[in-house]
Amino acid sequence: MEDCKYKLSIIVPVYNVEQYIKECLDSILASDLPKEQYEVVIVNDGSKDNSGCIAQEYVTQHANWKYIEQENQGLSVARNNGIQHSEGEYVWCVDSDDVIYSQIMPAYKLLNEEKKVDVLECRLKVFHDETDFAIYQLNGRIVYASGQDFIINGFWPGSVCTKFIRKNFLYEHDLWFVPGLIHQDTELTYRLYAYSQSVCQYNYYIYHYRWGGESLTRTTNPQKIFNDKSSNIYIYKSFEDLADKFDKSNHTMAEIIRMNARRILLTTVYTLFSKKKEYKQIGIYDKLYKEMKTQGVYPLKGNFYSLKRNIIARLLNISFLLR
Repeated sequence: MEDCKYKLSIIVPVYNVEQYIKECLDSILASDLPKEQYEVVIVNDGSKDNSGCIAQEYVTQHANWKYIEQENQGLSVARNNGIQHSEGEYVWCVDSDDVIYSQIMPAYKLLNEEKKVDVLECRLKVFHDETDFAIYQLNGRIVYASGQDFIINGFWPGSVCTKFIRKNFLYEHDLWFVPGLIHQDTELTYRLYAYSQSVCQYNYYIYHYRWGGESLTRTTNPQKIFNDKSSNIYIYKSFEDLADKFDKSNHTMAEIIRMNARRILLTTVYTLFSKKKEYKQIGIYDKLYKEMKTQGVYPLKGNFYSLKRNIIARLLNISFLLR
């Protein structure tokens, strides 16, 4: 077990979720995971409500649970902190307003096979309230491949909450969540797959993702919109850097990463152009335009990997010149 105390560490960052945290923690207790083989690491990210007190009640009742407090630094730092204080061979990030399925063992057993994997990827289901839980399972298909093979074949890794990740693998490749980044899962899990030589994908539900509140696609908050687009720019540059690292060892992989990076950038710039009037009204258009110029991502340059996207890129460059 690579000198680990537990097989699995469940990392639960907490911030102002007193409405949901009991449901989350109770779902972990109700799961069929062997109690002696996992731990729960709760990281209170400076909550202002009663979340921390609720969490501590659970920790006092269970020897395999631990509680960490930090000043409010965001989800990325809380997750990193939890992983660094964990003692499991694998880590699983569970958000404190979501819940896990009770039947986790079919997935967990795959971690105990002789064939060790860097990442075990399962599935999540979105729910809106307590009446919307899935009562069925998927077909249980299991596929083993390298992370690079999955990416080359068009797979997009997505949420970190569907993944059991070998902790030493994170350290070996210096894979951590970027502090302050909104789309932190997108940025990290893509790098996770790029470096992984052994991924197991299991078509089986383990996770319920709670859909609610004000999403980034619907928000009118100027700062949230600015942070969202700035995060996209960061991810674009991160992916370009990642592609450069694979140019010599796996050129096909590098080109796939580069293509996805430029899709993200093109979509971000197109959104700024298409919502120009709206963004001007809320005072972020000029700020975002300046940010793109400062980051060196505008004017758009290079190949966007299709005739249509290349034409759009050139039209966007002309449109901004006429701003």
